[in-house]
Amino acid sequence: MLPYSARAIAWRTTVGVPKLSARDSYARITGAFNTLLPASRSHALIATNPFARRAFATDTAPKAQSPKKANSSNSKPPGAKRARGKTTNAIRKKATKAVAKPKKKAKKAPAKAARPKKPRVVKTEKQIARAEALKGKKVISELKKTALNPPKKLPVSLWGVLLAEFGAGKGIRSSEASVKYKNLTAAETEHYTHLANQNKATNEASLKNWLAQFSPDQIQAANNARLLLNKKRSQIKGTRRLFKLRDERHVKRFRNAFIYFAVERRATGDYKNMSLTEGNTLMAAEWKALGESEKQKYQDLSDADKVRYQQEYKRVHGHESGRLDPTRLKA
Repeated sequence: MLPYSARAIAWRTTVGVPKLSARDSYARITGAFNTLLPASRSHALIATNPFARRAFATDTAPKAQSPKKANSSNSKPPGAKRARGKTTNAIRKKATKAVAKPKKKAKKAPAKAARPKKPRVVKTEKQIARAEALKGKKVISELKKTALNPPKKLPVSLWGVLLAEFGAGKGIRSSEASVKYKNLTAAETEHYTHLANQNKATNEASLKNWLAQFSPDQIQAANNARLLLNKKRSQIKGTRRLFKLRDERHVKRFRNAFIYFAVERRATGDYKNMSLTEGNTLMAAEWKALGESEKQKYQDLSDADKVRYQQEYKRVHGHESGRLDPTRLKA
């Protein structure tokens, strides 16, 4: 430890000097003491302080290069390249492989339990009947759309014309029309009959114009729907029997061999005094008794009629009929 006087001197000499490291500051202090104190005293101080010794040694003797580094730098040829990168990368890869932890196997997800099937609901008789009724209503509504609605007809009878004149209603007006109908004169009868005939011609013209708006296939589908609706009249309340749409473009169907035989037999007059059912029964028995050679004449007539039907149907509808197979027809 320096005496107080020495410390005071050192502080005075170091005022205004920038901050340095511990080693450099101590070297400056010792340099200041060397100027102020005798040589023997300064050397004694330096000997007691390790920092002073190091600072003095660095100032007096430069560091010598180690012989190992010099030999190693001289032994390498000038054009040699260092292969440090490859070796270090290989070592790192080996180290990572050795240190790498084994991958854990992914656990399989547990299988989902199958949902229990819902018990089948057994419908009651009322529910089944209601479902069938709904189906029937849907079918009927579709059939009505397909059946088409022709224009309303004008009255074509004398009574219908007279009733329309009084106002087609019930009660007093109809009773008045019935009284007048009973007391018609000859001129009035002729007048109302003439109006009925005019209405009939008007109905035919309006129906023809209305049918021309649709194709023959649509009219055929409408007639089929009308036939089914007539069969389901018991399921439909307040419906009248639907008549078949008479289209002039309709192709007349072909006759089979038995029909040609029946037409020929009725033309003879043998079944004139018989009912239709009795005559058909006897003709059917005669047809079965005929041989194949005798039936062939009627079969040829039927084949020719089938060819006629197919040709006319294709001309009117634009396609072949589904009722016949063209490969079976004779040219």
